[in-house]
Amino acid sequence: MINEIKYLKTLLIPVIIALMIGCSGGKKDGTSDTGQRIKFKKCETNKGSYQAGEVVLGSIEITNVTSKAFTINNLKVVVKNISKDDEAVLNQISLAETIRLEPGEAQVYQEIPLWTIPVDAAKDAFGVFLNQTASDGTQKEDYCTFFRVVDDRMLTGFKIGIDNYKGLDVFTLDGGMSAEYVVEKSAECLAGGISHSWDVNAPGSGPNHVYGTPHFLENSINQTVDFYNEALGNEAVFETVIVSPGIPSVPYISNALKAPVLPLHFLVSVNAVKEVQSILDYSNANGYKSYSTLSHDPSVPYAVAWIKLLDLPRQYINFMKQHKVKNVVILGATGTEGGETKAKKIVTGTSSNGYQANDIFIMYPGTSSDDIVTLNEKIVDLKQFRQMEQFIRIADWESGIVSEQIENFSSRIKAETQVLKTAVVTADDLVDLYNLGTCITVACMHKNRDAYATGENPIKGVVFNPYLISHPVYEMKKGYIPVVYWQLIPPVWTLSRLEKDMRPIIDSYFPGTEYKALNYWVNSSNNFGGFHSAENYRKALIERGYQSIRKNDYTNDEVWNLSDGMQSISELVAKEISDSFTVESFQKWNRDLKPVSVDELEKLVDQIEGISITVKN
Repeated sequence: MINEIKYLKTLLIPVIIALMIGCSGGKKDGTSDTGQRIKFKKCETNKGSYQAGEVVLGSIEITNVTSKAFTINNLKVVVKNISKDDEAVLNQISLAETIRLEPGEAQVYQEIPLWTIPVDAAKDAFGVFLNQTASDGTQKEDYCTFFRVVDDRMLTGFKIGIDNYKGLDVFTLDGGMSAEYVVEKSAECLAGGISHSWDVNAPGSGPNHVYGTPHFLENSINQTVDFYNEALGNEAVFETVIVSPGIPSVPYISNALKAPVLPLHFLVSVNAVKEVQSILDYSNANGYKSYSTLSHDPSVPYAVAWIKLLDLPRQYINFMKQHKVKNVVILGATGTEGGETKAKKIVTGTSSNGYQANDIFIMYPGTSSDDIVTLNEKIVDLKQFRQMEQFIRIADWESGIVSEQIENFSSRIKAETQVLKTAVVTADDLVDLYNLGTCITVACMHKNRDAYATGENPIKGVVFNPYLISHPVYEMKKGYIPVVYWQLIPPVWTLSRLEKDMRPIIDSYFPGTEYKALNYWVNSSNNFGGFHSAENYRKALIERGYQSIRKNDYTNDEVWNLSDGMQSISELVAKEISDSFTVESFQKWNRDLKPVSVDELEKLVDQIEGISITVKN
């Protein structure tokens, strides 16, 4: 498992793809040996995905960008299955026997029927290629774009359902992973509701796949903003917004700041580098400056890519204006030594350092016995692309943030919004940001100590939450402080974090806390470590003298599904809220809590080793 959309729109806006004659054998400047060069200014299909019986319509615009007239012969559009390593040809359409283009002249083909999807078509990605014969007789074939064949069960973007249980808002994530999870969880915190982790693709397994289309990133951004507006209200005012990846502690930071989270990247399942290329081509051509990391992950059978924003999209800027946001917290891990950081960049025509639009980094996470074999099994066209020779270290592919993002985000916020303060919270070591989730919860409990029994220490327990389980409002109401951890880390290491790193800060807010008298909740589920992980924590706690230990039924997945009874963690929490607190009193308690301010966050961060905070404006 990785360390830490609204529905598909029907029209694919033009993709600007610079494809050159001689892309495999031409010179580095894109000019072929004959000096001819064609720019495919527009190459698109009318939708990103299709079902059986639908007709794929393609539009292509070819422009002569040279200073001389030239001729193209036997121009064809070819459709191939790019999810298979043989890239089998499914159909081809002749566009013209001969085309002569003067300098600057364009030839446009509109809504060409490329393929009628057969009933037995594979549920795969299909590439659109242009095959042509140049005036020197050389045949060239260039990849143009792709579309996907789907059925009703397949996702082309993450979805968060909104339901209700006895007056309690229930949010259910389908698709995505950690970044999409923190969107769902921040809604749980702001609404005083409940949510599960995500729907699973099999018992004890990872999330359902989100299959790529060229406008995946745009749809994910729209889905995020539309979900918040539907779940929390178009007129809601948010003092603070967080921009971050899906670090497991972010739901607790969101809860303490009362801030929705706008992800800086989204997860998509793919079979080919070409899919990622086209997602980036479309995104960058349509105002979503972005790059990608691409690799394999044990929790899902496909390769997966994080499509990463290099600048804030207009939808995020409009969201900040619409909801009268005054503070933005930009957060992420900057280190390149821990986590999953080993990479090679795909070599393009121009080599550059840093993180540039359209860059693709192939990640080598070391989670299989042979990364190279696994990568080539899951990314069927990887061998067609040249990777840089030497490995490099980049920011963690799931939890990282890079300097280009920080500078671009903060500059855009300053130039285009009424935000008064942008605070950048970073750490080289990701675990320090894990600790921040614990510490900011304690700070929030201290600020709201009058919401608890008068004169009592509100800390009643510690909850150990694995990646990715959390219920911040419920836990804080019960007096549990959270400790988030990665399941493969030995319990002794996590307990040492609590005792050495976090206790001094807890004691600064609540001196005299009797740790041996607290209740310790070993929170886990079948799809997040299960019995084995939980039992290791139980034993480690007992060995250290902690006796009061709360357990779950670790055979259940953390999934909201009332058809099999109230069994999962989220279901049991919802039942307890309804039965013990009443939904109305629980929600009022949550609404009345005073959020931690950004000024208070600055003071807190100064106490946590390894974390820095910089105010940009």
